[in-house]
Amino acid sequence: MLGLLRPDAGTVEVLGIRPHEVVARGRIGVMLQDGGLMPGVTVRGLLGQAVALYPHHPRSVDRLLSDTGLAELSGRRVDRLSGGQSQRLRFAVAGEPDVLVLDEPTAAMDVKSRRKFWTHIRECAVASLRKTTAPWSGVRTPHAAASGAWRW
Repeated sequence: MLGLLRPDAGTVEVLGIRPHEVVARGRIGVMLQDGGLMPGVTVRGLLGQAVALYPHHPRSVDRLLSDTGLAELSGRRVDRLSGGQSQRLRFAVAGEPDVLVLDEPTAAMDVKSRRKFWTHIRECAVASLRKTTAPWSGVRTPHAAASGAWRW
């Protein structure tokens, strides 16, 4: 699904195109359970790189820091974060692509953060369904995250 391996047989499509094309267009993101954070880089630095590199990041670094509760940790090296803080950072780096693959997203999060995370995921899912104009409604609603609904 992420285009990392070629299928042994048959074909695979994500959003109607080959997985490697979806990745190249920035339409798919992944939040891994572990890894993926560059040691020695600050929280702000990593978010800055993600925002600059991926077109699916509709938010500024400052907004991501605020929304994920990482503003106070912006100058901290990513290898010095707690498990829950690292997970929130991974979520922020994943952005808001059309498809988001989650690998144990709440691992190492405390109960409060876990609840907030899943509440946000549900809100985003509902907002994504509403985002597409339904032929019977003619109404488009913005993504939940655009209104700041996913603050930690």
